[in-house]
Amino acid sequence: MNVTIAVDVPNNPPDANFSWTNDVGLHVFITNESTDPDGDLMTYSWDLGDGSQSNDTHISHTYPSAGTYVVTLTATDGELSDTETQDVTVSDEEPGEMPDFSVTINTAGGTSNYPLIIGVSPDATDGYDAGIDQYAPPAPPPPAFDVFNIQLAYPEDNLIYISWDNNGWGALGDFQLTDAFDGALGIDIDMTEENSLTLDNPAFNTLKLIMTPSTPVAGPDTDFSGSPTEGYSPLAVSFTDMSTQGDGAINSWSWDFGDSGTSSDQNPSHTYDTSGVYTVSLSVTDENGAADTEVKTDYITVMEPVVLTADFSGSPTVGMPPLDVSFSDLS
Repeated sequence: MNVTIAVDVPNNPPDANFSWTNDVGLHVFITNESTDPDGDLMTYSWDLGDGSQSNDTHISHTYPSAGTYVVTLTATDGELSDTETQDVTVSDEEPGEMPDFSVTINTAGGTSNYPLIIGVSPDATDGYDAGIDQYAPPAPPPPAFDVFNIQLAYPEDNLIYISWDNNGWGALGDFQLTDAFDGALGIDIDMTEENSLTLDNPAFNTLKLIMTPSTPVAGPDTDFSGSPTEGYSPLAVSFTDMSTQGDGAINSWSWDFGDSGTSSDQNPSHTYDTSGVYTVSLSVTDENGAADTEVKTDYITVMEPVVLTADFSGSPTVGMPPLDVSFSDLS
């Protein structure tokens, strides 16, 4: 005897959920995190709180003005449904300064020289690189993190020299140069600490440059004064650094006095021996590598000294007393 028993499997309702990020201004990304315990296919209904609605899985939306909006998601499995409501707050304040820069790497081999310029922008929208990027899909917030693959072609002598000027890179972010296997073959260089690499093995035909922009830091604001700013040669001028630091202490000063004279003192003195009009500049660098320059055009005026020659005349110069003489200054 065969007996068939019909068993009704209960349908469990879905669990509606979402998260949101406000990356820039009035724009938000809303990520649907709803689940269904039965694995049923779900459909979605969004009320974005400003009169806008959508049936998309994930939402990219710009609100008309700053404020707090009540966002509601309803997830349905065809029979049962669940609703999640959250407050989403957006602001129309201007975003802070974000990294936006490029760096140059110079490669030389044989008779060829090739500058490689690599850039990073806060508006980068490249795809998600698992294990590298520090954000998750669907929407990366700026700044983006990325890896650049550098392909190498060796000359006949199998020698390639790579160099870079890393002045100020420390304030921009982290720069790691590795072999194609993330340093497993021995190439793993902090490019903010070292500035060159020599390769003589054609097996290293691919390098990886991992760039991680740092949180923006405020650099110094350079200013200075000099006293006196005009006079006769030789003119001794005392200069005073009036710069204000940003997020890092200022630890380097570079003065150009405009007459080929320079100084690395914070508050130097300089003597101008030749008449002329001189432009003075001061460049400062802080402990984060951030630099700033102030240029004061035609700031110092040096004049030729006046040579005084005393002379006079008198008339008459001969006579009987009492003698009345008139004198004239001829200097």
